[in-house]
Amino acid sequence: MIIVPTLRVGMQFVTLRVTLNARLIPVPISAPNTDTTQDL
Repeated sequence: MIIVPTLRVGMQFVTLRVTLNARLIPVPISAPNTDTTQDL
């Protein structure tokens, strides 16, 4: 079973990328912003 470890590493890599992007772009995702909701 090689799929499970790769999935775990992939998830960790994705979380690291998301955290780095969140730090680079200081935009609270959890906070409800009217501008972001209108854009979506």
